[in-house]
Amino acid sequence: MKVNNTRTMVLGLLMVASMVIAGCGGGGGSAVPFIAASTVSGTAAAGSAMIGQVSLVDVKGALAPGSPQQLDANGGFAFNVLGMTPPFILKAEGMVGGTSLTLGTVGGASMTLFSVAMGAGTANINPMSNIAVAAAAGVNDPAVVFNNPVVNAPKITQASLNTAVANMQSLMTNVLSPYGAGSTNPVTGGYIANHTGLDAAFDVAGMNLDTGTGTVTVVDKTRGPTGTTLGTATLTQMMGTTPPAAVAPVSNATLPTDLQGISSMLSQMATVLNKGASLTTIDLNPFFAQDPGFGINGGQTRTQLMTTIQTTTPALLGQRAITRITNVAFNGNAQSGYRIMFAFRFTDGSLAMANTTLSDETVVMKNAATTAWQFTGNGKHSQMLNTMENQQWQTAAGPQTTAGLFFGMLDFGQVLKSATATGPGLSSPVSFGKDSTNTAFVLTTPSSLPSMGNQLLPMADTTIAAIPDNARYTFSFYSSLPPRNNPMETRIMTFAKRCFTRTEAPANSGLFPMVTPSGNLMTHTFSTMMGNMMGGMMGRIMSMPFTYAAPAGLPSGSPVAAMGAGFSITGTNTGFSNATAQGLPLTGSSSTMTMQGPVSQPTTGTGALDVHATDIFGRDAGTAWMFQ
Repeated sequence: MKVNNTRTMVLGLLMVASMVIAGCGGGGGSAVPFIAASTVSGTAAAGSAMIGQVSLVDVKGALAPGSPQQLDANGGFAFNVLGMTPPFILKAEGMVGGTSLTLGTVGGASMTLFSVAMGAGTANINPMSNIAVAAAAGVNDPAVVFNNPVVNAPKITQASLNTAVANMQSLMTNVLSPYGAGSTNPVTGGYIANHTGLDAAFDVAGMNLDTGTGTVTVVDKTRGPTGTTLGTATLTQMMGTTPPAAVAPVSNATLPTDLQGISSMLSQMATVLNKGASLTTIDLNPFFAQDPGFGINGGQTRTQLMTTIQTTTPALLGQRAITRITNVAFNGNAQSGYRIMFAFRFTDGSLAMANTTLSDETVVMKNAATTAWQFTGNGKHSQMLNTMENQQWQTAAGPQTTAGLFFGMLDFGQVLKSATATGPGLSSPVSFGKDSTNTAFVLTTPSSLPSMGNQLLPMADTTIAAIPDNARYTFSFYSSLPPRNNPMETRIMTFAKRCFTRTEAPANSGLFPMVTPSGNLMTHTFSTMMGNMMGGMMGRIMSMPFTYAAPAGLPSGSPVAAMGAGFSITGTNTGFSNATAQGLPLTGSSSTMTMQGPVSQPTTGTGALDVHATDIFGRDAGTAWMFQ
């Protein structure tokens, strides 16, 4: 059965763009919005600037005005603490790329980090500040300090904080010193997410705190495909009179310099992509490694990938332009270079992230002859556009909702035959075959849904609620049908956050976007819609005008990052089938989609006008207006 699903098409548009637009800091500049005598400000980052929100609470348990506030493009924030009582405890939560949690996988990490300010001034939030809060307060989990500041915040004194920071600097001296950050205070020091100084150290090393045992593990992110442990220490050692033993240096101390060069190249690429409809493959050519070295990328050759980018970029941009390039990060070594992650921002305020559930693995390499950084193939046959999904359908009988995993897996090279998926919430391996085009993977046992049933797997609310943050799923792709031999390709995908349960996202709630066809197309009857849209004109371009609105009721920590729309038609009595997709401005309220019409009017079939919104964690919420 052919998958005529516009959700995969829209995600594909976002994926293609996010594969080729990146950078860091949008041209530089301070990550601190402003500094005043009554202000606590800083930068939240861990391998890249955090995308999310930050809150501040004082020792009396009072939240700062504006808590939580959204972090800016550099991870910067500022709170007015006039009239509040220190010490202040800060909590940043959101999406972070390039952490040791995601090395070698597709996906970004959901992370919560803490820091402390003994008064007005700078209080950065990063893995070292996170450990400092726990150590200085004498607890294993810094969250208990934020959650109960009246009891725990007074335990943090300037002396205890100084001891924790000094011992961490001793532990990390071989990691910090190559970047001139050996004496930089991770809490109060100057810090910009630009691959220099302290930020360079977080590019190459991770510091993970086990909140059960109080053990700190330092990870060399630059060694091997998934990193290696450099050493460990305990929170007790962080407060000792004798500093813990220093961990070894990282394997590739030049990585931050490489990331600076990669960022420069990718910023140039953003300018090229802003050509939109005038973009050509000649424009793209300098940014891609030449064959035969390029290989394949998600099953596409170099030429195929550039052509796809050239043809889909206008639909992605629409009336928008790329304005800011942020969050470039290293996500592991590849055979021919580096895996990277990044985000880019549009004039409407929308954000598209790479190497999350919106996209697939992106690899760059340095051209040995020119020393220029270029994109190269990731060597994968599969392309994964999977998401945690909440879906709503508007039908003549009323709204219907479901929640679960959407599997948007593609095989452009048509060399794979079947696949399986395992992971949290999947009691047994989920099995996939291929659709009639031999390109898209579909569920072997489809779900009974108004649309998307071949790719959307509903899950029970109790199952969804038990899925942890940063859940990992393993996808095995085979070159044969069952019974299968060893997989041809195995990939791991990290989902930063689970989808919402049906109780959390009931029908017509603010967690879903709104969509309504305009004029005489506002019907749920397929034949009426087709007749009105075609107007008796056969084989012409058809238009579907509609109004839409972004979800208004998402939790404050998961704002809408991007929106898209898709329109599909399948006529059962004529065999006509077509679909189209486009990006939508967050600030818009109406749009029109067009597609080539049939030479004879279908009178029976189904159609779906689907608008979906993606939050910063890569979760999708969609509403489909059904024509049946």
